[in-house]
Amino acid sequence: MNFIPFRPPAHAPAPRSPPAPDPAPSSSSPSAPVPRARVADPRTSYYPSQGRYAALRMDPLATVSGVQGADEEAHQAARTIQPKTYLVYIKLDVTLPHPSNPWFCYSVMPVAASLHPADPARDIERGMCLPIAPNDGHTDGRAPNHTAPPSFPFANCYHWDSTALTVRVRTAPEGWNEDDATVLPENRRGALSDAEKISGVRKPYVGWTPGPDCMDPESGLATPWSNYMVKPGYSPDLGRLPPPHPSVFFAPPGLAATATSSGSGSGDTSPSTPTASSASDATPGSPSTANTSVDSLAESLDVHKSTTVLGALREKATDADLLPIVDLWYDLAAHLTQDTIPSPLEFYRERHELVNFVHT
Repeated sequence: MNFIPFRPPAHAPAPRSPPAPDPAPSSSSPSAPVPRARVADPRTSYYPSQGRYAALRMDPLATVSGVQGADEEAHQAARTIQPKTYLVYIKLDVTLPHPSNPWFCYSVMPVAASLHPADPARDIERGMCLPIAPNDGHTDGRAPNHTAPPSFPFANCYHWDSTALTVRVRTAPEGWNEDDATVLPENRRGALSDAEKISGVRKPYVGWTPGPDCMDPESGLATPWSNYMVKPGYSPDLGRLPPPHPSVFFAPPGLAATATSSGSGSGDTSPSTPTASSASDATPGSPSTANTSVDSLAESLDVHKSTTVLGALREKATDADLLPIVDLWYDLAAHLTQDTIPSPLEFYRERHELVNFVHT
């Protein structure tokens, strides 16, 4: 039998040209409609994926414009903020993303180019962080977390313990292409939670000097694991440990977490709500929240993958007008260099200023 090649019929319609993209909203008009993401490349998604590193920048004017009751003075004050671009890790997608949404709600962890600042008053040590390879420098000898190829593009970065925060990521017409993403493999993501739990055990014993049995006889230094040990005779109930204080720039939690059971029986714990102070006591960059009505904007969340915690985050997302609106990009090298990575403290200060603009 002779092979007859396929030929389309003569009346076949000409291929349709792709639709023109929606025009980008004007930066001078905060009420301009947000373009919907249009994704054709199978490696491109209309929403960011968790477990990726990204560059992030807040839009102060868009954030304030969405808050009911914000006056013109608040809008003018928001225009004075010059937001920086920060390095973050996408920890959790809080709400189920849908292409019709103008934004998606995520919990992200800021990444720093330095060790965690010490705060003895809250039992915070510089070593309460996790290096990201190729960085292997750590005061306690913690092994770095390794990303999937290609390697992490910066040489000196750390995850600070317990500094997750909730933001609204604005949709992007071009979507998010996985080829641009720096990914933390799933089998390495648990190291972030493990490091935070280890720090939680250590906090009551900051400043304790390990005994001779914890020393390396060759180097005379404390062995890496001895830095995670507690004083002799102490037997912590790991299921009922109080949650770690979020960081040096937030008030300590007012309630201790109780153990919960997830479907896998992992015993994840729910985060406590940070103590909020009155607006009159708050100053830009201070460690307290500005007002109890803006907890969604000013809290730091220690997120674990359990039904209880995810439900609590989704409940917070219903008050999304108070969450920062941000733009987010996968291509790290296009937006940051090692020398231009800001401290996460600066992002919290930017956010705190917005709280004051709206509630003063």
